[in-house]
Amino acid sequence: DVASRAGGRLWMQLYVMKNRAIAEDIMRRAAAAGYEALLFTTDANVFGSREWDKRNYRKPGKPRLRAALDTLGHPRWLTQVLARHGVPRFRNIENFLPPGAASAVGGSTIIPQMFAPTLTWEDIAWVREHWPRKLLIKGVLTAADARRAVTVGCDGIVLSNHGGRQLDYCVAPIEMLGEIAAEVGDRLTVLIDSGVRRGTDIAKALALGADGVMVGRATLYGLAAAGETGARRALEMLTVELERVMGQLGCRAVAELGPHLLRG
Repeated sequence: DVASRAGGRLWMQLYVMKNRAIAEDIMRRAAAAGYEALLFTTDANVFGSREWDKRNYRKPGKPRLRAALDTLGHPRWLTQVLARHGVPRFRNIENFLPPGAASAVGGSTIIPQMFAPTLTWEDIAWVREHWPRKLLIKGVLTAADARRAVTVGCDGIVLSNHGGRQLDYCVAPIEMLGEIAAEVGDRLTVLIDSGVRRGTDIAKALALGADGVMVGRATLYGLAAAGETGARRALEMLTVELERVMGQLGCRAVAELGPHLLRG
């Protein structure tokens, strides 16, 4: 459904669970739908301490009174989203879930138990064998792991600490970017996420050797505020900020951004 409506360049995110048939099914359908790249997320198979969830939910899928009242304060969302489409569902894997567990409420307890906590490089090699197109792994934070990604046949990596909500005191990806880009930048596409809030953050990442950045929260904030229009506006704001800082630095093209522009 997404491929037929979205158009443009399509990437698919993949989590490998204990039942590998789930990953095989997702890869098969993604390839058939024309997705050009698979983004294998490796940094969340052991869940972090989601303190926000604990504050807002009595138990998985059961909001506390405060959260429920907050929902009632958004009538447009209730009428245009919840009433029209119902509770969100895990459509990509619902055929592998027990009855009643496909919704966001029902799946919130079952799905964390389905993740494979013993994810290894052998699993990444297995995905490489089964996916015929570009493969990137997300969650790389060391030069050693970046080199290993080359040896198992990856086409790219994403430096990420999962938005800062997984490993406490984890290094910020941008701190490792220069070292990793120097090590494998000529062999892999190097992307970065986590902490990209401004166009200046994008400029710093590009100057340190990233081929591009990925943003999550920024587009979600825009989406929450104004739907698709808001998400587009969030990306436009980042683009304008990047163009402005490049102009202030005297850079006419992205290729002119480099470490010589950074201090420290």
